[in-house]
Amino acid sequence: MSATVEDIPFTPAPEDIKPGRRVRVNSRIRPLVLANLTGTIEDKPSSKPDFTWVMLDESSTQALRQDHRAGSRRPSDTTTRVRLHIPTACLMSAENDS
Repeated sequence: MSATVEDIPFTPAPEDIKPGRRVRVNSRIRPLVLANLTGTIEDKPSSKPDFTWVMLDESSTQALRQDHRAGSRRPSDTTTRVRLHIPTACLMSAENDS
């Protein structure tokens, strides 16, 4: 049986944030609708040093689509993954995922 991303422990570790790393958005994010979404850090560098690009996984994209609070951030019905620009301080990295 393989673990889903929901089963993996996450820890606050902005210094460990690097491309390919699995992350979860923490509750310090605003708007709060983005809290607890999960994804992977992208290779593309951010133009802002305290931000990073995160590609949401399919389950988080689906959750964002179904959340009535998403408003203009709501993905279309045909979108499987969404790319977001997230403050690094609002990310937690997956343990044992290097």
